[in-house]
Amino acid sequence: MRVKIALLAFYKAMALLPFLLVHQVCGGQLPPICQTWNSTTVVCRGQGGPWDYPTRATLTHVPPGIPSSIVTLDLSGNNITELYPNSFVGLTALKYLSLSQNNIAKIHNGSFNGLRNLRNLDLSDTGIQAIEIGAFAGLNNLERLDMSCSTQHSTFALQTGLFTDLQNLKYLALETSTEKVEVDVFKDLTRLRYLYLGLSSLRRLPDHVFDSMTLLENLTMVERDIQSGSEFLHRNQLWSPLLKLRTFQLFVQSVENLNFGAVFRHLPNLEEIQLCSIHERRVRYSVEMFLPLVSTLKRLDLRCSAHVFVETDDVLTIEPGLLTSLTQLQSLDIPWTQFSYIADVLPELRHTHVQEMSFVMDGIDIITADTMSTIRGLDKLKTLSISLPDTQVIKANSFTSFTHLQRLDLAVGILDTVENKAFSGLSSVTHLILSHNIISTLPHDVFEGLSSLQHLDLSYNTFLETSQARLPETLDYLDLSHNNINSYMNMETFSIVISFNLTDLKSVRYVNLSYNRIYGIESSILPSNMTVLDLQHNQIGYSLPESLFSIAGLTYLDLSHNDIRTTSQATIQSPTLETLMLNNNGLEGIDGEFTKGLKKLKTLTLSHNHIRVIVKENLRWLVDLVQLDLSNNEISTLKSLSFRGLSRLKSLDLSNNKIQNMTAMTFAGLDKLRILNLAANRIAVTGDAFHRLYGLRHLILISNRLSVLNQTSLGPVVNRLERLDVADNPFLCDCKLWWFVVRTQDKYDKVLNWYNPYPRSYQSYKCFRPAKLYGQRLVDGITTQEDEGKAQAQSMFFEMDCSHEFRPNRLLACVLASSGIFVAMMTVFLVDYNIEHVRYCLWLWAKWRKPRIGEEGINEQYEYTHDAFIAYSNEDVKWVINEAIENLEPDYNLLIHDRDFAVGAPIVENIADAVEHSRRTVCLITRNFLKSKWCEHEFQLAQYHMFEQGGGVRLILVFLEEIPTRMLKRYRHLNAVVKRDTYLAWPRDVRKRPLFWRRLRDALGEPLPRDSEPQEQVSTPEQRIPEQQRNILEQERNIPEQRAQSQRKNVPGQKEQGNILESHGHAPVRNIPEQQILHLFNDTPEQQDTMTPERGILEQQVHVQERTHEPRNTVYQRMDSEDELVESESEDDWCGIRSDILLLPL
Repeated sequence: MRVKIALLAFYKAMALLPFLLVHQVCGGQLPPICQTWNSTTVVCRGQGGPWDYPTRATLTHVPPGIPSSIVTLDLSGNNITELYPNSFVGLTALKYLSLSQNNIAKIHNGSFNGLRNLRNLDLSDTGIQAIEIGAFAGLNNLERLDMSCSTQHSTFALQTGLFTDLQNLKYLALETSTEKVEVDVFKDLTRLRYLYLGLSSLRRLPDHVFDSMTLLENLTMVERDIQSGSEFLHRNQLWSPLLKLRTFQLFVQSVENLNFGAVFRHLPNLEEIQLCSIHERRVRYSVEMFLPLVSTLKRLDLRCSAHVFVETDDVLTIEPGLLTSLTQLQSLDIPWTQFSYIADVLPELRHTHVQEMSFVMDGIDIITADTMSTIRGLDKLKTLSISLPDTQVIKANSFTSFTHLQRLDLAVGILDTVENKAFSGLSSVTHLILSHNIISTLPHDVFEGLSSLQHLDLSYNTFLETSQARLPETLDYLDLSHNNINSYMNMETFSIVISFNLTDLKSVRYVNLSYNRIYGIESSILPSNMTVLDLQHNQIGYSLPESLFSIAGLTYLDLSHNDIRTTSQATIQSPTLETLMLNNNGLEGIDGEFTKGLKKLKTLTLSHNHIRVIVKENLRWLVDLVQLDLSNNEISTLKSLSFRGLSRLKSLDLSNNKIQNMTAMTFAGLDKLRILNLAANRIAVTGDAFHRLYGLRHLILISNRLSVLNQTSLGPVVNRLERLDVADNPFLCDCKLWWFVVRTQDKYDKVLNWYNPYPRSYQSYKCFRPAKLYGQRLVDGITTQEDEGKAQAQSMFFEMDCSHEFRPNRLLACVLASSGIFVAMMTVFLVDYNIEHVRYCLWLWAKWRKPRIGEEGINEQYEYTHDAFIAYSNEDVKWVINEAIENLEPDYNLLIHDRDFAVGAPIVENIADAVEHSRRTVCLITRNFLKSKWCEHEFQLAQYHMFEQGGGVRLILVFLEEIPTRMLKRYRHLNAVVKRDTYLAWPRDVRKRPLFWRRLRDALGEPLPRDSEPQEQVSTPEQRIPEQQRNILEQERNIPEQRAQSQRKNVPGQKEQGNILESHGHAPVRNIPEQQILHLFNDTPEQQDTMTPERGILEQQVHVQERTHEPRNTVYQRMDSEDELVESESEDDWCGIRSDILLLPL
């Protein structure tokens, strides 16, 4: 008794709830809303039902301020009651207008004036009571007009002139309750192709009403109250104009005595008839009914002649002989009825050309071969759809006679058991649909005989858990979603298996296992040729199933809505995967090793997880990534270079996180980023985070904590954007915000929903401070006031004069710009004209900044990796090998480009790194050096680095040959250094070379300390010989000519110079394999004729031979016996080799 009382109270409360809601709405209504408002689309959908926006008011009129450029206007679901003249004036670009689900009582004359480009007008479910003549005036280009009413009752009259202006109308749907239809109501619709005519309360449809519709192809008539009976379809003057009619759908109260008249025999294009008896319980289709159509009818649809669930006394019968007479029939749809009522007539289909058929097998518990014998022999049947409301079992060999069938649809029913070989004989079937049944298991040979099956749908079988069925090898599409399939551990093999056997699949590409109970899965139990695998909404737990990524050819993998919590233990290698969905899991981070194997990935979704930090460079391997979704996580800080490596990323979603801070380097490297979503975070200041995103076009910052929009940081970004959304922020309305408001006015769509009069709460632009302006719209704050004392108007922002904030003076700007250009040009000219003085000043500045004694050695220990970088031309490589390396290594750590440059790195970077990490740069000046652009680049970098390091790095020039001064003048940078600094010259006199090496060692300074790490401490041959032998080697190093002469006396076949690498083979070699070094530095003539790279560019290496230089007839600078410099007496000086000169001081 208490339960009954409680239920009664509950029902009363539910009955009173609508009245309470109405009272609440009337007491304090919120304003209506417009979901979208931009220059092309305005959508202001009202409440669709009593539960949608219960406290939200609806529009009662067309909202003001709609932009004239609008193309789509949707005002459905509101409470607009009348359309007055010029309701949409000015909307000349409008093409689609929806006013459905309103309460429009009347449409006045001229309501749609000005809509000359309108193509589609939706007035469905509006309950129109009256339409004035001329209401559609101006709609000359209208193509579709919908005035159907499924929920409301319209009563407008169909009078002449109603559609006068709709000459281009092609689709018309109207329903109204009227007792009279004027004969000329449709006379102007000469291009109409589709007509839906729903009439009630009409006694008789007038003749000639369709006379103008000579192009009509599809006619649907709902004649609820027509009482003309059989005579309705026999009126020649009514139907004869419809010569193009192809489809005729007729809804009537009763089909009794409803026969198609002889006039339909003269409609040659009529191919499809759909007959619907609305309330009749017993329906009988006779031969006489369709007699005029037997030669043209191809499709007969009788499905809407009965309810979905029929009573026992509901009977639909087909008279014997009807199907036999329809010799051209190709498609037959029979409604839900007892199969026994139609079983006797189905064999008649053998006399037709039927290719598609659907019926309901009501009252049949078991399908056998005898059951299907009624439609046996239909050799042209391609598609068969059977609903099984009572069938539970399909026996073996039930479909053996359907050898030509291509599609079998057995969806929707209570099918529970399918026996082995149930589909035997269906060798041509490519599509088999068994969805929405209650199949629990499948036997081993159930699909035997389906040798051509490509598409198998077993979805929505709630009890389907196990299957050992052998699936056809030809299968391409397999849908197992929304079932009860699970996985378990095989204790014999200690591997995970699933309860549905998939091992026989060879060529399947699409597998859908979503919405099951799989907790673990391995690639060994899945088809190896899959391209798409859907595993969403399962129970896959904790770790990522990494074996799935080894499936060759897999391009799409959906693991969303599972319980995956980490990727740190996964070693992924998938060279083909392009889309990976990992949203709605429990991930707390992104591991770098996980992304390392996904180099072809283009779309990655990680939303709705628990990710807190984007670790720097963990995403750098995703070089092809285009779309990244990290929304709805717990990210609080974006560090610098968080997205480094994503150079092709176009869309990045970081909405609904906890982001507070961003830096200028947060999005560095995202040059192609177009869409950035940072909505619903805690960002208060943007800073320079977006400055380098030059490709950014859409920026979303709604629902953050931005109170001030800084013009300096955001101004350039706003200029580049196409769409900006910063709604729902606590704006401080003062003159600092005025620039943004003014700039937003320039382009309508720059800021989304800026002009929206009825925005949602998260779409509004309102003041938060100061308190007196709280809730005011920003767009309403701009006003212009004329000042009597000034010729110019004042721009006011909420009664604040902000004119001084932004008033450009064009004359002053032009003068300043011209002056700046002139000063810049003069500066460039003067600097170029006095370049030597400028460089001298820079040198003085560098000398002033030179570290104090003792500091250089301390810093060099950690700053430099090499003692000297040898800059030379490849033509002079023999001197480097025979002299420089022989006399300076291993004491000094030299950097030689042929040996030490990083393979694969850009040449410019190699040169820059060499200069930067070498304490000295030694340039070997020859004519070949001067001709090389790369040598020139090395020299300039060394010179620049000398100034930058404050004298800590010195540039040492070594002339290997004599260079005329007039030639040096062509290279002004080198000439300036020669005039300024002391340089060394390679003496031809062997006796002076020990002095040369001593002076060069003094210039190089003490060698840098070597790395103490074990892998860097490689012993040299000198460290493994006795002290006396080391002294002998030291003496031989100072006199290399004696060793060279002794080597020339060796027997033939012995290398001329010996193998330098043998004596230095244990020295550290950087970035170049050993074989490559041997190839580059072997000095035998045969090996010198090979191709060697010059800074990474292959050139033909010429034979490097010693050159003899004849003395020229000129006066040299020379050194006397006391090493005093003797000035030359000729203007044609020479720099470089002389027989009696070693050093030329400045």
